[in-house]
Amino acid sequence: MNSFVEAVNSVPHDWYEVKSTNTVTGEQRSFYSKTVIIAAGSTESPKLINRSSVYQTLPGDIKELVGFGLTDHPVSAESQAYVTSVGNPRIDISPQDHAKIIFYSKGNPDTNGHVQYPFNIEMNINHEYWHLRNNDPSAGLTPHDPTRTRVDIKFSFANCLDDQNGIHSHANDGYTPYISFKRFSDLNDLLNSRFPAVAGWHRNTADFMTLLNQIRDRIFNEFKDVRVLTGRYGGYPGEQWPFGWGTVHHACGTLRMPWKANRTAAFNQRSVVDEDLKVYGTTGLYVCDMSVLPVSTAANPATDVSGIRSIRKHLATIAASPLADQAAYWNHAETDTSKIETQLVKAGELRSAIVSAGKLLGATNEISKAVHPFISGKNTEAPLFVAAKQFLNAAQSFLVGVKSFAEVCDGMPLAKDTPDIAEASIAAAKQIQTNRTSLKRWTAWCDVKRTAKTAGL
Repeated sequence: MNSFVEAVNSVPHDWYEVKSTNTVTGEQRSFYSKTVIIAAGSTESPKLINRSSVYQTLPGDIKELVGFGLTDHPVSAESQAYVTSVGNPRIDISPQDHAKIIFYSKGNPDTNGHVQYPFNIEMNINHEYWHLRNNDPSAGLTPHDPTRTRVDIKFSFANCLDDQNGIHSHANDGYTPYISFKRFSDLNDLLNSRFPAVAGWHRNTADFMTLLNQIRDRIFNEFKDVRVLTGRYGGYPGEQWPFGWGTVHHACGTLRMPWKANRTAAFNQRSVVDEDLKVYGTTGLYVCDMSVLPVSTAANPATDVSGIRSIRKHLATIAASPLADQAAYWNHAETDTSKIETQLVKAGELRSAIVSAGKLLGATNEISKAVHPFISGKNTEAPLFVAAKQFLNAAQSFLVGVKSFAEVCDGMPLAKDTPDIAEASIAAAKQIQTNRTSLKRWTAWCDVKRTAKTAGL
């Protein structure tokens, strides 16, 4: 409590010192751990790394990325209107009602294969329940009639990382870093650089303003007794410019994970953290906040952050599991859902067979070890593998015989041919039985019975 972290320093034996200061007493304390997770946000996390000795241990190309790529999702100025009701039949909306409604883009492509609407729309009913009425002390008071219901609409766009933006921090900056950020009010940059990169989206200024105004009007037309409070989007007198000056929403990207420069580019593996969120060049330093996001989504990324933290938690659990070294056996595994379910059923049957045979022989572990090379495909000459192939060959011959008889006699095998078929089945079983353990005989007999049953025996 009442403390802030000043630095994360490297100490011998791959440990880290977390240095903190009490804001009330000024007392400094240090904590030591082999694993440190930084989660201070897109401004404070890179600032903390830059102020720490651990920064000096990072590879040169990683140092160049720390703090840079800062981006946010451009959010338009609000279109505001007083209304009384919505819909047909009419639903009255009182000043005491409130709601926050998000219209999510489906990401559907246009005829050119680009995202048709690379933005979401946020609508607030009586916005003071969701935002401060006057959150900019330097601005004039926002018009407000407590007897009227107010609807606000704004457009939220996605955005790729921007390497021209960054957190310029160092140990002697007085904890106040210089931040460089291209202003969103530069609509030419958004239309010619940002939006094409994130969505392949190309619009000139006039078409862009027209699209925003058409959607705005379409939403307001759903309400009754509309009194619009703000001008249409545009650059002429009486109109409002769609974007403001800087990043005030959900900044991200200053400690990026593998990323894309644009929607069609390949993933760039030159990043500050890897897929496990571990900082490159370190043994136990991780980052788990919005600074690692490789793109600023059109929606609030708070759920992405919780997802990242959940993934990090699961990764830690897997790493601590005694089965962690078995992960290699899942490489190139079948990912089709129905086939996975089939394999799980087979795995369950195999486990039951091993346990049953193990109880009889008192050697469950030994049987498991003997079977494992066959399961993992490492030993194709194992007796179990060889016997299985022999059984399949014998079973195939058996089924061919049954099919031939059925074709000749126009029916299933009966009478005099039944002993021949049974004899063939017994011969196959004896062949499989040769040099087999109890487990092998048991599983092979199950296969023989299943095949015979299928043939009507």
